[in-house]
Amino acid sequence: MSDQNKILNFIRNKLPQLILNHNDDLKGHKIVNCDVKANTQLDGFMSSLYFLNITLENEHKSETVHQLIVKIMKGDQNLRAELNATALCMNEIKIYKDVIPYFKNFLKDSNVETFDCEKWVPKVYFADCKIVEELGDSEETILVMENLIPEGFRTGPRVDLNEDHLTLMAKCIASYHATSFAMRIKKDPMLEKLAEKLIPYSFLANDGSEPNVSKVFYKYRLERVFAYICSEEKFHSNKEFIEKVRKLKRIAYDCPLKFMEIFLVKDEIFSIILHGDYNRNNVLFKYDSEDGYNNPTDIRMIDFQEVRYASPAIDLSFFMYMNLPGELREELFDKLLEIYHKNLMTSLTDILKCSTNDPRLEPYNFENFMAHFSKNAFYGAMVAMVFIPMMACPEEECAKMIDLFDNDYESEELHKLNLTAGGRNVDERVSGILYHAFNKGFMDILK
Repeated sequence: MSDQNKILNFIRNKLPQLILNHNDDLKGHKIVNCDVKANTQLDGFMSSLYFLNITLENEHKSETVHQLIVKIMKGDQNLRAELNATALCMNEIKIYKDVIPYFKNFLKDSNVETFDCEKWVPKVYFADCKIVEELGDSEETILVMENLIPEGFRTGPRVDLNEDHLTLMAKCIASYHATSFAMRIKKDPMLEKLAEKLIPYSFLANDGSEPNVSKVFYKYRLERVFAYICSEEKFHSNKEFIEKVRKLKRIAYDCPLKFMEIFLVKDEIFSIILHGDYNRNNVLFKYDSEDGYNNPTDIRMIDFQEVRYASPAIDLSFFMYMNLPGELREELFDKLLEIYHKNLMTSLTDILKCSTNDPRLEPYNFENFMAHFSKNAFYGAMVAMVFIPMMACPEEECAKMIDLFDNDYESEELHKLNLTAGGRNVDERVSGILYHAFNKGFMDILK
């Protein structure tokens, strides 16, 4: 039996009862029907996704259909090892199984009115990491969530988001971050305990080396942006910028992942439990209509595999540099930070039942927040630089890049494609991000 058939049989024959056993509101229900199918269009990088529809009958003989999505870690052991997939998928399970449930219980006592923590993520029906006899002798991560597609939720535009989308993202992550900050202010020991449950997600391997699969892409991207900036006369008049770019090359080109580690230093005031990979790919938006991307009205976060206990700037700077179009960057970058901070403080005062003048909030005022953000915001510029060429290039080039990566990520053909994918539009966007970061002082960390 193929691995795919083993998974389908497990989902069809075993998982429904596990779901019933783990949900008090479903205990006593009878399974009437179960329909499952693989969904390759929504397949994740490290996990496989399946649609599961379960028809249940309650004690009054009334039937309900629960439309679910099942996420199971891909079985290829080489892929798991190369991408550290087991640790990442286990961390995601811990977010859904331990962190968010504790956050919700923590907030219950506060009678929060300004946001609804039940709307952070889709409803979770089952989340566990265990050896599943039907699937083999390795630990598997199994996540079952509400399928929100029938409710009108879907991913947003491929790369660029408008102000409405970005505002929803800023407000959502602000309330999520506020919960960690409130726990710190109230000296709740569970903040540290929850963070300690997470497997540390470093850019480096356990032995301190740089994993080739990631290092290669950082080097390709740095090579490309260095060449473009040096070839464009419009940058030559700004000698200070050119010097910063040269300094970035000296510091980061040979050991890019060791450079990225500077953004993971713990901070006793600002380190919190993050989303970790907060961008357009990992949120769902709800729209008024089935087609198009006008008027997003709601949002849910998904895919917490890269969760870290670190600076909120990691979440903020990434989605702002990744999904904010160049033509809107000057107009909206600072505005989004203000929206985030306003909602952060509103959430904190609601959770803590205090005023904005409470001395406990002084470390998080806008001035202190911006000072901290500025020291860490270059993280988003670096990571966006890596992913934008793949996301902003034509879909045919993206598909070819993925195919070449799967076959040999160190091939010269992939190297060449990485230097040209998306053409001048990508070069302009990435160099514009670096120039914006320079003007904001975010490159001052390069000493």
